[in-house]
Formats: sequence, C-alpha cells, structure tokens
Amino acid sequence: MIDHNSDEELIEQLRRQDRAQKRRVIIIVLVVAALLGALGAWLATGGRAHLTPMLDVDASEQELAARSNDPICLSILDDVRKAAADWSTEEPRMEEDLWTDDEEAHHEIVEIARQFSARMEELKGRVDDANLRIPESRSQMREWFDNQIHEFGLIEAMADRQIKLLNDEEVEERAGLWETPEELRDQVLLTIDDNFEEFRVWAASVGYPCGEARD
Repeated sequence: MIDHNSDEELIEQLRRQDRAQKRRVIIIVLVVAALLGALGAWLATGGRAHLTPMLDVDASEQELAARSNDPICLSILDDVRKAAADWSTEEPRMEEDLWTDDEEAHHEIVEIARQFSARMEELKGRVDDANLRIPESRSQMREWFDNQIHEFGLIEAMADRQIKLLNDEEVEERAGLWETPEELRDQVLLTIDDNFEEFRVWAASVGYPCGEARD
C-alpha cells in the first residue's frame, strides 16, 4: 500500500530545501550587485587620485541614503527587525514546551504562533505600497514573508496536535518528520532563525533597499 502521507511530507521537505536554496542564491546575487555598484561608482570618477574616488563614493552613498527614505519600506525593515528580536525571546519556550504534556503551555504556543503569523501577514500587506529601490525585491520580500508564515503555521499545528493528543482526540496520521517530533521542532525553529538572518543579510547587502518617499 502506497503511503501518500509520506510522499507528501517528502515533497514538502524538498520544496523547503529548494526555497532555502533560492533565497541563498538571491542574497549572493544582491551582494555581487552591490559590490559592482560600488565599483561602478569608483570607475565613474576616472580614477582621479587616491582620495578623490573615495570622496566621490562617500558623496554618492550619502545621496543614495538621503533618497532611500520611503516610510512604508523603512517601516517594514524596522518591524521585521523588531519581530526577530521578539522571536528570540519566545523561541526558548518553544524548545522547552513543544511536545511536552503541559496543555496550558501548548495553548500559549498556539497563540504566540498565530500572533507572529499575523504580524508577517500584516507586513506582507505593506509590500505592494512600498517604494523599493530594486523592483525585483518586491517578489522576493513576498516570498520571504510567505515562508515565515508557513513556518509559524507549522508551530501552531504542532502545538494544536499535542493538545488533541493530550485530550485523547483523534488526530490525522502524518508521516515524515511528524514521526520524530523533536526533529521537526528543531528544523522549524532553525528555519525561522535562518529566515530572519537571511533578511538581515539581504537588507545589509543591498545597502539601501528603499526608494524615495512619494510626494
């Protein structure tokens, strides 16, 4: 008999790995683009003296920074940083309480996961209205938020499943990592951490992701 659940879990794991690989490629491309942009600014000076190119680059960067002031975009970056900081305080509870026999703790985990999912959804909703310096960033940001929403949804599902098991309620049989709960928990938590770090690296590599504020 074919285990369709196992097939579905395998496909989902492959998709997660593929998404992670794509995000790493995007970050590398953006880092290279930022370096090439800096090199282009230096070459534009014609190589005049050793200090002149540096002064020109600094002036160009200051001008770029002054024009990277779209309030919606800046609010997204700031709120993602705040979400990452908030998550770092909540994550230890997930490590300790997921898959324990403390039903109250699981109800709290469900609520926390829903709150973070809602925050990601709200931030994703701002992306279309943000003025971004690099147009391709819009789809990349949407995908990033979708990935985080998916991972927080898995945390909610894990806690909800444990609540049902503790109350002798029927739960859906699931294969793959669901058969090793602690490994599933560790992978989800690691993915969330990696995603927040990738966002930080992306924002830093681009330098100034935001465009100018609209009139």
